[in-house]
Amino acid sequence: MEMTNGILAYLLRWKKGAEVQELFSEEVASRPIRRLRCAPAGGGPEAGGGPEAGGGPEAGTLDKGREKRNQVLMLTAEEDGPLKPALWVGGLGGAEKVWEQAEMLWQEALRWDSQMAQGILERKPAETVLEMGRAYIGHPYTLIDSELNVMYATAGYWEVPWKEPLPHGGERRRRLSGEATQTLLLRKDFHEAAQKTEGFYFQMHEPEIPLYCRNVLIQGQYFARLLLRLNPEEPRVCAGEEQLVERFGRYLEWMFQNELPSLGRHAHDALHRLCQALYAGEHPDAAILQMAANPYHWYISQPFLALVLRPYRQEGWQTQLEIVLPFLVRELEGQWPDSCAIVAGDKILWLVNMSQISREAFFSSFSVFIREHVCQAGVSAVFSDISQLRMAAVEAEAALRLGSQIRPSFWYFLFEDCRLAYCLEAVQRELPPERLIHPAVRKLQKWDAEKGTEYLPTLKAYLDCRMNMTQAAERLYIHRTTFCRRMDQIHRLTGFYDVGPEQLLEIGLSFPLLESLSSGGR
Repeated sequence: MEMTNGILAYLLRWKKGAEVQELFSEEVASRPIRRLRCAPAGGGPEAGGGPEAGGGPEAGTLDKGREKRNQVLMLTAEEDGPLKPALWVGGLGGAEKVWEQAEMLWQEALRWDSQMAQGILERKPAETVLEMGRAYIGHPYTLIDSELNVMYATAGYWEVPWKEPLPHGGERRRRLSGEATQTLLLRKDFHEAAQKTEGFYFQMHEPEIPLYCRNVLIQGQYFARLLLRLNPEEPRVCAGEEQLVERFGRYLEWMFQNELPSLGRHAHDALHRLCQALYAGEHPDAAILQMAANPYHWYISQPFLALVLRPYRQEGWQTQLEIVLPFLVRELEGQWPDSCAIVAGDKILWLVNMSQISREAFFSSFSVFIREHVCQAGVSAVFSDISQLRMAAVEAEAALRLGSQIRPSFWYFLFEDCRLAYCLEAVQRELPPERLIHPAVRKLQKWDAEKGTEYLPTLKAYLDCRMNMTQAAERLYIHRTTFCRRMDQIHRLTGFYDVGPEQLLEIGLSFPLLESLSSGGR
């Protein structure tokens, strides 16, 4: 860690209570100090044997009521060139005293930096490392992960402790309230801020309380956010504190990057990696499948469901997904522990072990979940081999795509209800529907158009009623004798009574293909 003009000014003011005035630009604030000298404000020999101060601003700039002997001009060296004035310091005594305090702060800052690095190398608890920041970050701060859990908070940041007791002993991290969570998830600026790689200002609490934030990124992906709570009277942090927050944020990134492989059940554990591999089309052997399932106490032959969830998002709001998707993953796995969710593009693939929950109970609670989180979902058929996850995901994606077209106001769609629509979609991938309609159906359609008869709806009613003439006649509101005469005429035109099972299936599929044509499909 290098001491800069900005950091030294901040530490003198915060740690020592000095009156400090910066005499440098914002660019120079982040410039490392190569040499440090102090001199009385009015000129004369400086402490430490350096050149005379001379030529600086008038003494008394800090506080005209103070004596000149209490004001010191601090000089720092550029990499090339002469010493230049950097700070006016008042309230600490003479030049020698200021130099001693500055030197001590410099050494303490280096020790702090070394302790942070050592703590991470020794794999000290994350809370211990987060606590170290209090020594050099003056404002109250908190760390909130991408699922909006409070990972740590200093005293004074939240009105209540950031940990809450459990009923049977122990503690757990608090979460933001449901109202606050939903408000943030619907704010475009909150999601766009996840792309920032430098410190930025944000309003998350009451409008009059600003925040200074620094994102924690793991391998370029948003992981958490460090937030400093500022005072309304002082809505910005000084350059030196910004630089220390940046240093602290880099250490947090290093720490969490090192911690991920050692975490127990998390988004990078064996089962999550297995689901990603299966979804990508890989085929691990049974031993690898069972090994990944063991920490969850699963058997690979248990009954499973695959679901694909698509959250609400505004048009062009891609950054929203980078926060909402991990948040939903954590919510799903928190409410249904016997499940495993991964981010798959702009959606979530969710594997649910159904061995310990009834279908009715699951969909009762799941329907509430997706309404509260404003999602739509496709649901596969139940399958009993975890290696079939890829095929089940295809079913769930098809159910979501087709179901949302057929019934857009619904929240979730079962592949069981969309199977016929999927088959019809598949058979039309190369040939248009008019090429797939059975000749008998086309003939009846033409005959009805030319003669004004109703043979085509008669045949459809007959098939829909499982070839029960009485029920079909009732559906069409005609006498059974009339219906029978129509069917005889249909037979004379098409030879319907002589068709085999395969032709009967083709005729049955022709009717939804006709509906596809009439609705503007292919």
